[in-house]
This record gives sequence, structure tokens and C-alpha cells, in this order.
Amino acid sequence: MESTPTMEAAEETSKTESPRSQAADEGAQSIGVRLVPTGDSDLPILANFARVQASPSGVLVDFGFLEPAGLAAIGRMARNGSKMPEAISGRLAGRFALTPDALVALHQQLGQVIGALRIPRRAKETPR
Repeated sequence: MESTPTMEAAEETSKTESPRSQAADEGAQSIGVRLVPTGDSDLPILANFARVQASPSGVLVDFGFLEPAGLAAIGRMARNGSKMPEAISGRLAGRFALTPDALVALHQQLGQVIGALRIPRRAKETPR
């Protein structure tokens, strides 16, 4: 898995930089980061639910899986006006603790991906 964060040349020794200062840096350079898998960490984990919680040292992001049949049943209950359950159970797929800098970098990267996903839709909507 590769990512291309922006870094100042002066920060080459530490290979990290605060994403907040990246935007202000006009002489930024890109450097590839190669993440080497350990064990089965390169296998994708399916998640259809995410929850974000603030913690004293950063942010916790939980990814989970809720059974689609259970979600469909809850949708039917809501449409029918039935009593909704107080909670539903799912399976925790992974929990990640992110530093504020990592959270900002993730936000920027997700924004780029979401923007790229919207471009084909806009092209389809625009008559030629």
C-alpha cells in the first residue's frame, strides 16, 4: 500500500511533518511511503459501519460490520412504525488510534478520493 504525503526537504531526516504546515509550504515535495505488511495485515477487512471518538491523545476510529439482513429488518421496522431496538450488535473489525496529524492527513486523502468519485457522476449529469 502506498501513499504520497507532502514533506519539506528539511524534514527528510524524520520523514514526518505536520499536515497543518504542509498547506503553507510552497516548496513541498512528494515522497512515496511503502507500508510493508506483517502477518495477514494486507488482507482487506470489510466494514460497513464506522464510529469516531475523541480521546485525550487523538481520535479513535472503530470500523465494524453490521449484518445486512439486520439492517434491512431495522429499515422495515422504521417504515412500519414498529418499536425500534435500543441497540444492535455488530462485529468490531478494527480500532485505530490516530494522532491529530494522522487524522488531518486522513481527512485530506479521503477528501481527494471522494472528490474523484464525484467527478464521473458530474460528467454523466452534464448533457453533451
